[in-house]
Amino acid sequence: MLDFEAGCNWEILLVDLKPSETFPMETRTVVFAFAVSSNMLFTFIIAHAFLLLLCHMCTAIFFFFAALILIMGLFVVFLLPETKGVPIGLMAERFGSGNPCVLAG
Repeated sequence: MLDFEAGCNWEILLVDLKPSETFPMETRTVVFAFAVSSNMLFTFIIAHAFLLLLCHMCTAIFFFFAALILIMGLFVVFLLPETKGVPIGLMAERFGSGNPCVLAG
């Protein structure tokens, strides 16, 4: 039960981290609303599809989710710019620097 609770808290932390670090105060509220609502929507979809997928894919579903995690990790490593030590005023320049996968704030 403790692992489940820690996993839920970690997920909420990750949803709040990117909007709080990369967007200016003027747009932060809208970005938080979008991040939280899209997180809830996709959590709902995955929760309802999991049993159906488990019945059809059996244990291969865990390899499917592992592949999705690998793809997400590669996306973060190669397509999201580093923000460590970058002031909040320069984030719009960093994220709007011609990277087609990242929207400017």
